[in-house]
This record gives sequence, C-alpha cells and structure tokens, in this order.
Amino acid sequence: MFEALLRGGRDLLLDVAAALGAMHRWLLERGSGVLLSAGLSAHWIERCAECTDKAAEVRIAAALASMRHPDAGPLSRNLMAGDSQRSWTGRDLSERMANTLRRRVLSGRESDRSPLRSAVCASPDDVNRFLEGEVDDHLIEDLVFAFVLVKAPVLSWPECHTAPWPVYCLLKQMFLPGRIETPDGESVRIAPDLATPSLLFAGRVDEAAGLAARRLRIAGFQPINAAYAGGIDPRRLAASLLIPVSHTQFLLDSIVEKAEASAKA
Repeated sequence: MFEALLRGGRDLLLDVAAALGAMHRWLLERGSGVLLSAGLSAHWIERCAECTDKAAEVRIAAALASMRHPDAGPLSRNLMAGDSQRSWTGRDLSERMANTLRRRVLSGRESDRSPLRSAVCASPDDVNRFLEGEVDDHLIEDLVFAFVLVKAPVLSWPECHTAPWPVYCLLKQMFLPGRIETPDGESVRIAPDLATPSLLFAGRVDEAAGLAARRLRIAGFQPINAAYAGGIDPRRLAASLLIPVSHTQFLLDSIVEKAEASAKA
C-alpha cells in the first residue's frame, strides 16, 4: 500500500488488491468472526483489469466474485468457514471451483433463477486461457477474495476473438446463467447435471460430453457429431464450468449445426 501510494501504477494497485484478498482469505478460512464490509468501488476491478498481462485473471476473479442468488447466496458464503454453504475446499483452485459448482447448483436447484448468474461475466477468451493453464491461479484466488468486497459491480469486457474449445462449449450449455431459445422458438434451460464434474475429475471427458449432447438433443438442438474428448485438462474443464461467461450465442453456435442454432446471448 505504501509503494502504491508513493509511486502509483496499475501493477502496484493489482498487488494491493491481491494482498487484500490474501488477508480476507486468512480471516474467512479461520472463522475469526472479523467480517469486512462489501464497500470497495467497482473502479478497483476496472483499474486492475488495465494491467493487460493479468487482465484475464482480473476478469475471471470478478465474474466469480460477483455471483449472487437468493438461495445459494453470494460467493462469499462459499468461502467462509463455518457457513453452511462453504464449498471452497480442495487441494488446488480447480478442485475448489468444481466443489463450489456442485454446491451452488444443489443450493439453487429449486429456483427458476440460475445460481451461477453474475453481474460480471468473463469472456470465452479468458476461459480459453484458464483451460490452457495460461493464467496465474494464485492471483485469481487472491483476487476472488478481494473482489467479493466490491459492492454491486456492473462491468463489460472486450469482444471474444478466439475460438473456444468445443468440449467446453458443449458442457457449458448445462451451466449457463440464462435460458436459450430452441430452433422451434421455445425458451428452455438445459438443467445442470452434477455427474459432469465427477466424470471430468475421473478423466471421463467423452462420457461427460455424451451426456451434454443428449441433453441438447432432448431440448431440440442438433450438436455437431464430433470427438470432443482429448487435448484438455479435465480438472480445469470442470472448474471452468463455474465461471460466468458472456457471448453465450457464440458458444452455442460453435457446437450445433448452423442451420439449427438460435439462442439468446
């Protein structure tokens, strides 16, 4: 904080945010009873995202931290020791995210509103970087614990330019925050299947993809008949399904027959 005040600069501001997140994590995981109020400005996220070589980490963390739901609660409940919704446990970031995916889906299963909805969304480009291990997992985690203190952020990011992984596009249809429109014009929500993260952690990507393809066919879509398994870390793939993402039309168009694709972004 002293260096940031003395010299300024986006990189130092990012360091301050990460340090705040590390301190907040220490407090929450020890059940210290000390709770920091959600009063940080959204300008913190905007300024940190200007650090271009770490922008993907900032956007992913902001998307995760901004999830809210009447039943599943804010993400901060998943982070806090002693809370009935705590799920941020596991040996690494991928496992902690996959466990949180399961918990939020279970907690919000009786609601019409998705427990994965967020005021902020990462882009498919950011998710690609996460899937390919080109991000700093420790920084993402520190920033998640910092950004849950940001009050009501409403942010948008640049457009997507990179073709997403087809298997991710296929599986993500079961974990979208909104409804999609079928070729017949019907608005549907593809129900999440919690067998998916378990299959992925067991390395059974082809089975998880087959499950998602069947769900889409039942809903009236025609997924492209292709081999979806291989070339990707299945544990990171499971974790990526938690990340709220934009450009959902783009994702759907990537894995259904073009003449059949019709969805609401």
